[in-house]
Amino acid sequence: MHASLLTFYLFVWLSFFFFYSSRKNVEEEESWPTVEGYLGDLFPLFFSIHTPFSIYVALKKKKEKKKEKKKKKKKKKRKKKKKKKKKKKKKKKKKKKKKGAGWIKE
Repeated sequence: MHASLLTFYLFVWLSFFFFYSSRKNVEEEESWPTVEGYLGDLFPLFFSIHTPFSIYVALKKKKEKKKEKKKKKKKKKRKKKKKKKKKKKKKKKKKKKKKGAGWIKE
């Protein structure tokens, strides 16, 4: 009983394998087809339900992206502050030119 089921599943998988590989364009890169790709084509809902591990990985990536964005924002703020400081340093008081001794009258 079990052996016949296994052979049936093997036959089905191989038939899909050959069917999809024959549909491929010649120009595309030759790579081994994935079972996930076939199942995703056949049963879109089957792979819309994610495994807990894939959810964990997705959340981890999301957190990393947030951290990177925060770092970039902080860097921009630091640069802006530095620019403001430079501008402030440039705006020093202008020294008045002395027009000779004021108490000596000509």
